[in-house]
Amino acid sequence: MAQGRVQVRDMQSDIRLRPAPLQSDTYAAPARVQGDQNLARLSDALGSFSNSLGNLVPLAGRENKGTEDDAYQAQRKYAGWTPAQWNEAVVAGSVPKGAVNTETMAISAMAGDGMAAHQVEALREELMTTADWEATDVEQRVRQQMADTLEQYGSDKNFGKPYARRMESFLGTIGNMKQTRQIEKFEQTKKDSAFSHLSITAADTKGKLTADERADRVMAEAKNLGKDGVLVMDNAAVDQEILNLAARSAEDDPELALALIDRGRTGSKGEKLPSLASKRNSIDRTEAIRSVAVKAIDEKAFAAGVQEHTRAGLEALSAGDFDAYDGDKIIQLPSGATRKYEGATLKDNVLRAYEAQSDVVAKEGRETGSQRIAREERAFTMSGLKNPKVETALSNLAGSADQSILQDEEARNKVLGKLEVYQTIRKNSASRLTAYTKEPDREFAEAFFIARNDMNLDDKGALEYAISVNSVLDKSTLPSVVYHQDEISTAVSSLMNTTYGYDPDAANYASVHAKITKIAQHNVARGMEPTKAITAAAKVISGSAVMHNGVVLGNVNGAGPRDFPKMADKAIETFLSGPAKKRFGAGQIDRGDLILRPISGADGTRFTIVDKETFDPIRADDGQFFAVSLDNLRKYELSLDKQEAEEKRKTVRKDIDTTNTKKDGQHRRETDIKAGRQKGFLEREGIQLPSLNGR
Repeated sequence: MAQGRVQVRDMQSDIRLRPAPLQSDTYAAPARVQGDQNLARLSDALGSFSNSLGNLVPLAGRENKGTEDDAYQAQRKYAGWTPAQWNEAVVAGSVPKGAVNTETMAISAMAGDGMAAHQVEALREELMTTADWEATDVEQRVRQQMADTLEQYGSDKNFGKPYARRMESFLGTIGNMKQTRQIEKFEQTKKDSAFSHLSITAADTKGKLTADERADRVMAEAKNLGKDGVLVMDNAAVDQEILNLAARSAEDDPELALALIDRGRTGSKGEKLPSLASKRNSIDRTEAIRSVAVKAIDEKAFAAGVQEHTRAGLEALSAGDFDAYDGDKIIQLPSGATRKYEGATLKDNVLRAYEAQSDVVAKEGRETGSQRIAREERAFTMSGLKNPKVETALSNLAGSADQSILQDEEARNKVLGKLEVYQTIRKNSASRLTAYTKEPDREFAEAFFIARNDMNLDDKGALEYAISVNSVLDKSTLPSVVYHQDEISTAVSSLMNTTYGYDPDAANYASVHAKITKIAQHNVARGMEPTKAITAAAKVISGSAVMHNGVVLGNVNGAGPRDFPKMADKAIETFLSGPAKKRFGAGQIDRGDLILRPISGADGTRFTIVDKETFDPIRADDGQFFAVSLDNLRKYELSLDKQEAEEKRKTVRKDIDTTNTKKDGQHRRETDIKAGRQKGFLEREGIQLPSLNGR
């Protein structure tokens, strides 16, 4: 048996079976001389590191001027280089050179293999991530790069062969990658089809079935997609698509999402299967789906609660009873938690809803702007609210008017629009103006209307007058004012204490005196007689103030009742019939001498009862003072309105019932007559019967 080459050097020999030579006259070949085995041994050594390196040695055999150890030492020296380093060295032309040819060949082979390894790594990353396998010939893409690299760097076959060998090996794996991708694509197509089918089933049943019924329908369809179904999908993959549908539905269709993960299931053979939420490998995901769905259901419940409270608030505002409904609302959520609907947000939402509703009413009724404001004011006044449109229109009324608007038509028309709104509110309820304006605004507006109505000035002239009453007169250029000043002051004092009965509270008296004097001086400066000037000035002030029982009340601000004098009288009547009943009954208090007067320091929103002549506070039987607020007066007015409305309703109902009773009686009578149950009715009606004998 022939023996081959032995790897252990000490045991290597050249033992062969040879026939014994015979002495003859024929030619006998001399014994074969042992050849140099160094290259073979170098090939084996390099091959243990890299096939490409081992295969290089025979190529260089004829030129080998180094030793086996030289190549090994070169490889050992650069064994730590990465493919990226070899690629960088090749591109930069800085591949190391060996001291002898064997070293150079070994290094060149390592460079070719390293560069190929670097490119393969980059190509594999590209093919697995960004490459478009449908639009690109991937194999041709790799071959083109291999060809370009060999063209540029592969002139040395010691470099080129190992490079090409590794690249060819990578090309072989591309076929496997293609096949894997096709399989994955097919599986993904099945998954997409399954998800699409389940999604369509869920969508088609929305609004037609309950969440549990819809989930059962989805589960039934899913059963037809598994191993025994049309798509022959793995059952676990089908479960995954159901979870995907539940996750997709958690926010927009949360009830379905919960039903999908909690409902029990039935297998293809009728066996009972656990819910997805109870499967160990899907618990984490189902809990995440549950968290999102529960939150979404709470949000839907809160939104529904907000809508319901807003609707109720709108009804309350329309009925003039919003203040009874105003405030924070606590909404109970399905999860057991509660959430607060802020009163301020509720109010804003109700006002927006009322505005939209009022738009429809105004359009259908073809209302003018003034008609709409008048209609809306009733609801806002009774509810203790301010109409946002009116509040915006009347804000800074006096401040928006100065001499410049007389030359600016657009600005002038804007102020005239504000004054039109002011007049609308004043016609419906002068007391209501205190909710929207301050005293300077009311004085400006009253001066405008007096100038237009009493002085017969046009709009521009009336505006000029209204603006001027708030300006400072230059007395040095107006001697007529100086001449009449003492007369005006005396007349104003007399007027305040007698005719108009102004509250002589020190601060209020001084303020009203100064205002009337100022306006009267302006009127005199315009050539008006002093007496008329004083009367006109007093009319401006009285028109811009709140009055009760002939007395002008200063410093009244805030949203009060529509009819302040009437409600003030009601408050006094309540006081006299209750807390001061004994004193009033004993004749110690005269009803006609009492008025409501703002309490000092209460910002014009609270009042007490005083004597109109002395302005002394009136005490109750127990010695206590009586106090009432604008809001109390407004609510009292609201309660009276409701009582009056109920009385009217009862009266109307009674009239309807009486009419119906009469109609019923008449109907019964007619029926009885037709049935012959009414005897002698003709005689009772005065109808003479004809004689039976013809006479």
